[in-house]
Amino acid sequence: MTMHDVDRASTTVVQLTTVHPWDDVRVYHKVCLSLAECGWNVVLVATAGDGASEADVPVVEIAPSLGRLRRLGRLFGPQRAAWREIRRLNPALVHLHDPELLPLALLLKRRGHVVVYDAHEDIEKQIHAKDWIPGLLRRPMARTVGFVVRWIGRRLDHVFTATESIQDTFGTQTASVLHNYPSLREFSAPSAQRQPDLIVTYVGGLTEVRGVRDMIMAMDLVTNPDVRLVLAGRFSSPELEAGLRQLPGWDRTESVGWIGRSEITELLGRSMAGVVVLHPTPNHLESLPIKMFEYFAAGIPAIVSDFPHFRTLAGDNAVIVPAQDPQALADAIDWVVTHPDEVGAMGEAARERVVGELNWEAEAQRVDAVYLELLAN
Repeated sequence: MTMHDVDRASTTVVQLTTVHPWDDVRVYHKVCLSLAECGWNVVLVATAGDGASEADVPVVEIAPSLGRLRRLGRLFGPQRAAWREIRRLNPALVHLHDPELLPLALLLKRRGHVVVYDAHEDIEKQIHAKDWIPGLLRRPMARTVGFVVRWIGRRLDHVFTATESIQDTFGTQTASVLHNYPSLREFSAPSAQRQPDLIVTYVGGLTEVRGVRDMIMAMDLVTNPDVRLVLAGRFSSPELEAGLRQLPGWDRTESVGWIGRSEITELLGRSMAGVVVLHPTPNHLESLPIKMFEYFAAGIPAIVSDFPHFRTLAGDNAVIVPAQDPQALADAIDWVVTHPDEVGAMGEAARERVVGELNWEAEAQRVDAVYLELLAN
């Protein structure tokens, strides 16, 4: 069989996750929808899938929910439920999105499925930043889990990785980079007459290591009293949220919680800049912060942590600040407010970069090509 002989419409490919919600940006909005547009018969097996209606989910079939699972349950409980779903669907290819599912991947390979693993994060570096794991256990646990993930990954048909540094850890010709760039379908070109509100925005999970405390503290130091910070995301714990609400900058902060994709684009469309002030953890230093590229896609510059990798990614489209420095962040926000022409030009240049090269549509063609090659062989 050749690549031209593969009939996408009659070939079932499953996207499987037990950790991410069904409407995860990378899993559903990017991989699933782009594959469906290419003509594949895509089925998504995910947690809380029963919360999706047909109106919410065009093109892609949502398989029955695997249910919501606690942290320890994610290691064991999902395997059996996922196995039952795969046996029922009998797909030609299974695309896994969680390291917890890698033991199942070997069983699926023995059953004759083509199996692809999508490494969203560097799991070894990620474990080092998990504060719920006792400090003395993090290093040995990280090494052990990292070894197992790489060992299994090298025995699968293909591994997609979110960054080049993750690809290097697998050290195999069957791994390729699938950048988590924004989709142009979500971000239309901003109007030339756009007049942003006096707000700076952060979109994403609200945790200490992602700089949420630094952002709120900076707002107490911003010179213009009318400028506000908008946080769009969920706090990692009620205790963290309660503590942050006691900070002096909270009265100039608006927390809108988790919002949908269309609401995110609307929010960014009226923002002056987006914020990405991650702490210098091993997992962050060489990451590909999707929120920064979403800011660029919306036509606004970013204020980002001063990591060498981020400087390279951002180019001239960001204001660089030291990590964990609320005063420096406040100064950057002041500069954005008082230099609207320069900020507008930065936003236009950032948007052009995304349209020209840093977009999901270009990455999606690679997924389609890999699927065709694997199934033809």
